[in-house]
Amino acid sequence: MAPGTDPAVLRALAELLPGRCSTRTADLDAASRDASSLPGARPEAVVWPLSTDEVATVVLLAHQHRVPLTPRGAGSSLEGNPIPVRGGIVLDCSRMTTVISVRPADLQVDAQPGVVYAATPARCGERRAPCGSSSASSTCRSSPRCASIRRPVGWSARGCRAR
Repeated sequence: MAPGTDPAVLRALAELLPGRCSTRTADLDAASRDASSLPGARPEAVVWPLSTDEVATVVLLAHQHRVPLTPRGAGSSLEGNPIPVRGGIVLDCSRMTTVISVRPADLQVDAQPGVVYAATPARCGERRAPCGSSSASSTCRSSPRCASIRRPVGWSARGCRAR
């Protein structure tokens, strides 16, 4: 982990998230980069929470032990956001895939961070909604730009938010 970090943190994570905490090389390598061309950086551990309570527990543990924590969704960022440049723990939310609510009148979908854009129309009953990154007449299902994006739901600038 980060220099000086107590190895007991890894044991605590493994106890908190049985079978969902890894220090395997393949898992660390997979969490070390995103879809950008930026150089990767390897974390010391990867955890896969399934609920907001588990996320809160991991965040608290990392904070208490001053361990760097890097959140990760689908790893589709082109800006290097999920690259753990300071090592530590990658909080991989890709298994949190519940659509919490759909509010068609508000053009809102409340979803966990592992819900990816490409799966959203199917999970929302194939409802068509305007895509904030295309022309006003485009819809998420028909816009080539939107159909090719594989990002977590949570584009606050486009009228969506994640929970």
